[in-house]
Parts: sequence; C-alpha cells; structure tokens
Amino acid sequence: MENENLIKEEKRSFLRKIPGFRSGKKWKIMVASLFYGFWILVFIGIANSDTSTQQQVTKQEQKVEQLQQQEQSQQVDSQQKEEEEETIEAQKQAVLDFEKQFFNIEKPTSLALQDFSNKAGKLGQGVTVYDLYEAANKAKNACKNTQMIYTSLKIPDNIPDDVKKILKDAKSDLSTAYYSKSIAMDKAMKFLDEQKPSQMQEYKDEIKMADSFVINGVLKLTEAKQKIGIDISK
Repeated sequence: MENENLIKEEKRSFLRKIPGFRSGKKWKIMVASLFYGFWILVFIGIANSDTSTQQQVTKQEQKVEQLQQQEQSQQVDSQQKEEEEETIEAQKQAVLDFEKQFFNIEKPTSLALQDFSNKAGKLGQGVTVYDLYEAANKAKNACKNTQMIYTSLKIPDNIPDDVKKILKDAKSDLSTAYYSKSIAMDKAMKFLDEQKPSQMQEYKDEIKMADSFVINGVLKLTEAKQKIGIDISK
C-alpha cells in the first residue's frame, strides 16, 4: 500500500510540474489536455506529411529515372537503326560501283568486235581480206584481255556472302563469254586463211555460246541488285 501511495504521489508531483496541471483545477487540466492534445496531433500530422512527401519524392525520382532509361533505350535503338541503314546504303553503293566496272570493262572490246563486224559487212567494198583479218586479230586480243580483267575483278567486301557469290558467278560468266569470243575470232581468222565452211560454223557457235554467257551474267548481276535491296525499275 505504501509503495502504491508513493507511486501515485510521484505521478501527481510530475503532473504538477506541467503548465495547466500545477493548480490541480479540473477546468485548467481540461484546457491544458486539449491544448497539448492538439499540438500532439499537429506534430503527428507533420511527421506523416514529411513521410508522405518523401514517398512522393521517391516515386517522382523513380519515374524520372524510368523516363531517362526509356529515352536512353530509344536513343540506342535509333542509333542502331541509323547504323543499319547506313550499312545497307553502303552495301547498295558497293554493288552499284561493281555494276559500273562490270559494264565498263567490256566497252573497248565491244568497239573492236563491232569494227570487225562492220568490216566483214563491207568485205570487197573497199575492205580487203587483210583488213578483216587484222580487225579479227585485234578483236581476239581485246577479248583475251577482257577475259583476264573479269577474272581479276574484285568483289566488294562489305556485302553479304550470298550476294558475293552471285556477283562472283556473274563475273565468271562474263569471263567465260569473252574467252568464247576470243576463240570465235580465232576461228574467223582461220576461215579467212583456209576458207573452210566448218570454221565459219565454229565461229558462229562460239559467238552464240558467248552471248548466252553474257545474258546469264547480266541476269545474275540483276539478281544481286534485287537481293541487296536496289530498285531495278528505276
């Protein structure tokens, strides 16, 4: 009992130190209780508000970080797309450059062959057998030279392997075509020397075979252009 009384006495003495509780009057105690209760609620509200604000800030920071990551990802995707487009355009240009070489190689030889054909049509009309023979020999040498150039023509390195193979086959066809044309010119020269009809037929057969190889080579070049994405209708 004495201990309980001591405890109660200590509580009373502690409360009497707090403003509003010192006098022990009930109405003051009620006012003080309301006053202290109000400020306790205010402090709790402020604490909760700080926590909520911090949570909002954290969420906002997370959103900003997510947006930054998305933007970085989009930039990387855009850069990769640009690089891919640049690579494709470079590959297209490489094939187009190859095409220019492909057709430019045969131009001098085509002129020599055309000269032979023109003189053959005028044989006996100001053109002698010797003139025709000389034209055939020039055409033959031009065909041999063109054959070697096609054989050594380089395939672009920056294109897909399947396109490389098509271009390789195309230049092989043109090389074979001019090999056949050189043989045809040789047959024509022998015909002028010996006047054997079989030699003229062999000349025609070789020319026909050469033309078929030229057509195949051009078709393969067209296939390569389509495969790399070049619009051949332009």
